[in-house]
Amino acid sequence: EAVESGVDREKLAKCQRAFERFGLGCQLIDDIRDIAKDFLEKRHNYILSMIYHQCRHDEIELLESLAGSFEKDDKLHNKLPRPVGETACQARQLLIEGLEGLAACGLDVDGAVAERIAASMFYVLDVGDMA
Repeated sequence: EAVESGVDREKLAKCQRAFERFGLGCQLIDDIRDIAKDFLEKRHNYILSMIYHQCRHDEIELLESLAGSFEKDDKLHNKLPRPVGETACQARQLLIEGLEGLAACGLDVDGAVAERIAASMFYVLDVGDMA
């Protein structure tokens, strides 16, 4: 957009929306990975927000009971299957939607490749067992 002249604005907007979807999917996976760190550092995290805003008392109690027993680099995603599972499904869907959007703009990615790329992002972001 900054370098090219005569850019197809409609196609550019579609690409930007697709990248936004893909990026949101990556952010959700990142939040799965960083539950412990974000909890201890009192940082925003989609999963923690989901737990607290939905008043999931059993999950809140679990987190608070574990608070002194984990480090920021520990993985907690297996201890919170409901919110993490829902978030992993959303992340996968966003990644695929982003890739499908880019395919519609000319990226040579079919559905099977999009599925493989989406699954691989869980491994890239270090929560491969959620893929």
